[in-house]
Amino acid sequence: MDDLTGFQRDLLYVIAGADQPSGQDVKDEIDHLFVHSTADANVQS
Repeated sequence: MDDLTGFQRDLLYVIAGADQPSGQDVKDEIDHLFVHSTADANVQS
């Protein structure tokens, strides 16, 4: 896992946590993760 980018790691996390992930499900979850992580980073700045 050390050689993965953060995005690749996040994709694996999302896919591994889903029963039968579709591309749209993965996209929605990644969008949700990045929106919340960006909002959290802006609050802490």
